[in-house]
Amino acid sequence: MIQSRKMQICLVFFFLLNVLPTFSIEWSSENINGRKYLLNRNKRADGAINQILEKHLPLGRVFNALYLQMELNDKKIDGSDVVAGVLNLKNKASLEKLVSLKVDGVADELKAVEQAVQAVPNGIREIAEVEAIADKYKFVLEINNTMREALVSARNNAKIPRFILEKKSLEAIPHLANNLASNVLEKIKKIEEATKFSSSLFSGSLIPALEECQTVLNLLPHNLETLKSSSESSLTSIADGAEIASNVYLKVGNFTILLNLLSKTDQELKKIEPLKNIGLAQTVQFTGEAKNVLSELVQITPIISIGSAFISKQNVSQINQDLQDVWLTKLLTNGGDSKQLESLLKDFTTLAEKFQLLEKTGSTSLKRDQLENFGFYSDFISAMEKFKTFAEVTRLDSFKSCLDYAGIKNPDGLNEIRELSNKLLEFNKVIPNIKIALDGIGNLKGIVKDIQSLKPIPSSVHEANFEEYKNGEELKGIKTFFKDKQHLFETLKQNQSFVDDYKSLSKSEPKIREIMYWISNITLATKECDPVFQLDVESLRKMNDVPNIVYGMRSGDHIKKMQSFVENIPKLKSSLSTFNTAIAQAQPNNPSNGKNNVSPSAKPPKGKPKRETKTIKDLKLERQSLLEVAFATRSLEQMKRIEEKSSDFQTVFLKGEDAVKAISKVKDTERKSKLEAVWKDFPNFKKDLESFITSNSKAVASLKYVPEKNLKDVGNVYMNITVFKFSRHAELREMRETMRYFDNPIPSLIDALASIEELLAMDWGLVHTNFQKVPNSLIGLQNDFLEFFRIEKKVEPNTKDKAPGGLNLFLLIGVGFGVLVLIAIIVLVILYCVFVHDSDLKKSPPVEPDYSPPEEKFFEFTYMQVQDARLDMNKRDKKYIGNTPLFNAVIRDDWPAAEEMIKQGVVLDATCAGPLCRTVLFEAVLKQKKSFCKKLLKAAADQTICDATGDDPDTWTDRYDMTDLFQYFYDERKLKAPPRIVPSVKRYWKVLVLDKNCFKFYKKKKLPIRIKNHITWGYNEDMDLDSFSHIVLPNEYVKKDVTLLLDENDFLTWANLMSVKWLNALANKEIHEKAMNRDFEYYVMHTEYRGNHHERTVFKQKTSIHKLQPRLLMNVAVTLLPTKLPYWKDQTKELKALVEQFGGELPKEVIMDDDDNCPLPYYSMDIDNLSSQNRCWVLKFEDSKVNPEWKKWPDRCTVSDIQLLFECIARWKVLEHSNAIVAPEEIAREPEIVPGTDGKSKMVNTQKPASKPAGKSQFKNLKERKSKMVKKIEKRS
Repeated sequence: MIQSRKMQICLVFFFLLNVLPTFSIEWSSENINGRKYLLNRNKRADGAINQILEKHLPLGRVFNALYLQMELNDKKIDGSDVVAGVLNLKNKASLEKLVSLKVDGVADELKAVEQAVQAVPNGIREIAEVEAIADKYKFVLEINNTMREALVSARNNAKIPRFILEKKSLEAIPHLANNLASNVLEKIKKIEEATKFSSSLFSGSLIPALEECQTVLNLLPHNLETLKSSSESSLTSIADGAEIASNVYLKVGNFTILLNLLSKTDQELKKIEPLKNIGLAQTVQFTGEAKNVLSELVQITPIISIGSAFISKQNVSQINQDLQDVWLTKLLTNGGDSKQLESLLKDFTTLAEKFQLLEKTGSTSLKRDQLENFGFYSDFISAMEKFKTFAEVTRLDSFKSCLDYAGIKNPDGLNEIRELSNKLLEFNKVIPNIKIALDGIGNLKGIVKDIQSLKPIPSSVHEANFEEYKNGEELKGIKTFFKDKQHLFETLKQNQSFVDDYKSLSKSEPKIREIMYWISNITLATKECDPVFQLDVESLRKMNDVPNIVYGMRSGDHIKKMQSFVENIPKLKSSLSTFNTAIAQAQPNNPSNGKNNVSPSAKPPKGKPKRETKTIKDLKLERQSLLEVAFATRSLEQMKRIEEKSSDFQTVFLKGEDAVKAISKVKDTERKSKLEAVWKDFPNFKKDLESFITSNSKAVASLKYVPEKNLKDVGNVYMNITVFKFSRHAELREMRETMRYFDNPIPSLIDALASIEELLAMDWGLVHTNFQKVPNSLIGLQNDFLEFFRIEKKVEPNTKDKAPGGLNLFLLIGVGFGVLVLIAIIVLVILYCVFVHDSDLKKSPPVEPDYSPPEEKFFEFTYMQVQDARLDMNKRDKKYIGNTPLFNAVIRDDWPAAEEMIKQGVVLDATCAGPLCRTVLFEAVLKQKKSFCKKLLKAAADQTICDATGDDPDTWTDRYDMTDLFQYFYDERKLKAPPRIVPSVKRYWKVLVLDKNCFKFYKKKKLPIRIKNHITWGYNEDMDLDSFSHIVLPNEYVKKDVTLLLDENDFLTWANLMSVKWLNALANKEIHEKAMNRDFEYYVMHTEYRGNHHERTVFKQKTSIHKLQPRLLMNVAVTLLPTKLPYWKDQTKELKALVEQFGGELPKEVIMDDDDNCPLPYYSMDIDNLSSQNRCWVLKFEDSKVNPEWKKWPDRCTVSDIQLLFECIARWKVLEHSNAIVAPEEIAREPEIVPGTDGKSKMVNTQKPASKPAGKSQFKNLKERKSKMVKKIEKRS
């Protein structure tokens, strides 16, 4: 809901102040108009316990001081013991270990660390997209060592036969396909059958056949020797390599994506490069030692601390004020004055002033959360060591040369290489057989000579003698010779496939060389690419933690805290030494310390009883009783604080359960095991803690304040609460420290644990036991003090003194009055100049820096900080339901403009398209722009925001092949919500302090100049509340600084609601910049209405405004029935304005829902919930007349009390129809008479039950509308 119209304060304030008395639990006539009642009503643990503590805490401090003074005098303790006791440390030995820590070189290292951390730029969301890298890196790991070795082997020329690579001619081999002797005989037969001479019968037939025999017999031995030398070679390795290479090249697309991902990773790693060179040796050693010492220091001991009364605020110097307390003085001195008491603690009060420096250094160095700071720093050190190790081992630059094969094409003969390999194998199998056959021929050379001798001379045979030669002995001799040799040549004959294989192999050299060159391009097989196979994805995943850890160190000022801690150790050591020296000088045996230097001639004060001159050595007290009372007063104070922290305890109970559930989602196994170890017993812890809080509340409630006249009366307070037995001792430090191990820590839980940690760290069993002792201890102490301060004799007052002067009394009075007036004027002028006058108001405010978002876990507050709805980049073209510029760009298909807007940080989740309420993501899905949808999802667009029919973008992903994309981002967000792109703008500051008296006037001057000129002090009716960025609420409107009490005013405007605590933080120079930049820590987040606490109502409402989401009552038609009650009648106009303010409609008549055209309330759109709410609401008052017909149709009309409107607003939720909070009114319908099938009439009850059928009707309605939408989309497609 965006409320842009001007809100009239008379409407909001008087309506919600006077009209909503129903928001309080029980209202009566005498308090409807009384705001004073509200102020008193909201105070917790007020009254008795505050009055009691106001008296008892000073008493406890005085008793504690007496104990320490007496112990110091007797030298049972020293200064270190006092410091350890006041600072609530285990013992002085641990303190002395701390101050003896060596800090040499640590400060310099911390300075270097701070510079490196500051050098890391903002905006690093993650170092690597680990899941995507892991998904693509698995394709690299599929190439194992065996495959890599095969690829290397395939490049080896030595394994390829020489006759192929060297192209050696083996002339004899091609002739082995036939029996050469038979071939000669065939030629002879042709001559014999010839009828006439032809020279071709000899030179073209017989003679070549004879020469072929000669060639084979001459060359075959040499050819076989050549083949034998290559018999060990084969093409198997290159064929295997080619297959593996083909498999590798199929992965090129994945390799390219991996390279792009790693390139981005390398760029991000370079951004944190400054961290790689920082030295941590001294810091690591110091951190380990200091952490152990601190852990020992803050351990709770099962005995009463000797500084119990001073632990809470460590204000030892306050003892001087306590000694001036009239009630305390009378209680202890039996009516004497404070000087009697001061004289006993003269030495201690002197030491208390010197303790202030120790208080300052000790309180900052020895806080319990210092350990948490060390935990953060330990995480940082661990992350830096992992980063350095990763940077040393991993070379991302080597991936480029090993995986970039995008430009390489497959060779042409790739499919033939395996066939060639098989041919070579078969070819090599035949060679030994030929060799055996050849070896079986005896006189090979003789046969060759015989063939040569038989070869006819072509010129000797001609046409004249052809017949003679044909029948002659010469031709017969050749024929006989070859018939005899026919068997010999048959042994040499081979299959035609053998010869064909040889021919293929002899021509394969170019193809083989091309494939070998192609394989050699796969550098991934070489040793130089071994680092590619050593990428540790889990280490890379841990690198993603580095930016968050660095930003956490920066935003949490952990380095500065460490520097402060290191700087304070020498100061603490020096201050401790000085303090011990001061104590030694103040001991009673020191000559410089006189007992009570009172002159013997000094006269006692006139008019006062004279007492004995006594010192603390004369005071005989049970010292342990003093300590027990001091501890009891502090325990009572802690009980009050527990009551005040009830909201924090509730947060621990509620959010603790969420934390336990979230452990299962933690990815890091090491962190997960740590969390499980600490949180596994949370259910039992919660149960015990609830019991403890209940006992504490009963004990505090039982306290009654009765004026105490003696110490026995004081003891009665503790006697009364001993009946409530409670015992609890819990160490929450581990719970709080382990919160940083969650993927998404819960800030409210962290703050709540920190708030109650100290309270639960006390040994409450010891408290209970001590309460039982205190009454008797106080009785004994009372007797001891009465004895010590008893009166020796009375001195009559001297009444003879005369008034000085002789001056006229009236003259003296007049002069004195004039002087006083003059002094008052001077003082007022000085006070005005010092506290009120502010020269900064005349100066121009400094230039506002660009908005810098907080760390990721607080990104949900960026909408309220930036206030996106105010930015022009998000302005709708129509009021409330118009389109944003981004949505219009998508409608126009102007994708470059839309992408540019996304980069600028526009709101992505605005609901547009008028009553359709579609988001940009929804529209992009319907336009089937998958790439743009991916950009939106990566930029943190919410895929769960539905439209007016209840569909969300996921509904349409199956139809448009986007299921995997949306499922991937859905699974990612279950683990960790991505941060949004925050616009680069300046913060908008315009602050309204509603009640200018809620902030001390003299503090205004201390406010930072950056915001001082942007503050308006006090409200008037002409103001537009929507124009303000922040509204500071008075304390009476707010509970626990974070909860808005709706008894007064809802202030559901654009402005952020702030507690006065924010102004106090702004006035503190040490933290005012942090208070501005992290103002979300002071937001009023929740609401309390009719005694019920509603979590994050204000947060949800404000965020919905700036995310441009629909208003709460969208698609709700509210009819307010008339009333004659004066109270409500006067407020009808304001009620209607409230409905419209929250987006509701005000129809002129009641139009009940129907199945054909019934848009349900937007925030009730849940088709899985069969108890959805109706659109038609009829809200009545006590005297309103309701049409019975409306009640008969609970599935078409909601008839309810006006309270339904208020309950929905208080929760920022549209309550379902059948709810137990404001139940709807309905009546049974009368049976209807209808004709039966047998001709007779019968009565039928047509009443529809209230919940389920109502839901079914709405369910049916939704389905029908979705069906219509599907048809529209299909038509458009």
